[in-house]
Amino acid sequence: MPSFAKILPVVLLAAAALPSGAGAQAPSTDIWLAPLSVDRPPSRRARGDVRVVHDIHVGDAVNVTRRIGYDNQPRFTRDSQSFLYTRSEERGGTDVYRYDIDAERSVRLTETLESEYSPTPMGRTRDGFCAVRVEADSTQRLWRFDADGSNPRLVMAHVDSVGYFEWLDKNTVALFVVGDPHTLRLVDVSSELEIIEAADIGRALLRSPRGGLTFLVKVPQTDPATYEFFSWTESRPFPTLLVPAYGTGQDAVWIGETLVMAEGSTLFAARPFDGPSWLPLVDLAPYGLSAISRITASPNGKWLAIVGAEPE
Repeated sequence: MPSFAKILPVVLLAAAALPSGAGAQAPSTDIWLAPLSVDRPPSRRARGDVRVVHDIHVGDAVNVTRRIGYDNQPRFTRDSQSFLYTRSEERGGTDVYRYDIDAERSVRLTETLESEYSPTPMGRTRDGFCAVRVEADSTQRLWRFDADGSNPRLVMAHVDSVGYFEWLDKNTVALFVVGDPHTLRLVDVSSELEIIEAADIGRALLRSPRGGLTFLVKVPQTDPATYEFFSWTESRPFPTLLVPAYGTGQDAVWIGETLVMAEGSTLFAARPFDGPSWLPLVDLAPYGLSAISRITASPNGKWLAIVGAEPE
């Protein structure tokens, strides 16, 4: 059944600070890079039910950040030639790095006393990137940087407790706001006014292939927690149920109109606009991947960046 009890009415309010939760110990993770291809639209109908035919092919995955520590939250640049990611430092805290695919090397972009998370390119390379900065007093706000990591400046001064974010257009950003419960908020950047769209959400915030936003809402009274994907668009007054998430995961990626999640070392895929079926896509254990926690695809559809546990 849809979790409509957890969907809140739309409410406008001034920005308010919430407790911060980003100071937890980061796990040891690495990022693998794999070639990706899609042959043709992957759906067919059989016996009246939707069956998923996956013509998504994931090639040999290579660990491109092999080291001890936290390497996570990859996000490709628009030209698909590199991705930004978060990396832990020996001195403590995290900085933003860029991995260049052709050069097969990482370049450091920030070197700060604060910690930066979720680096996200802003359009073209010259437009720089945004990241969540955990400041000295544990405030978590959204900051913008030039492409080389210089010139940091606040995007919104009064919007705090930002955990994750996704830009919907140049002046509207969807935020996972840390709190009890965590809430999904749509924010007008120029006015810093917020719209609460949902409560008790998971961390996945995805641009939908059919417009709007895809996000997770926790299913009530589940232990361990399970989630359902909801869809929000400007044309609908309230979010609508899209598909139950696979297993207990909180991360996913759209590849065309196929939604991909992970459990353990295996990727699973579904076509939620056609039906709720999840089927295995590929097991990446032969490449040293386990405990996959994040997946992201390049804009040109040729690369997949996958975060897994650091190999022993």
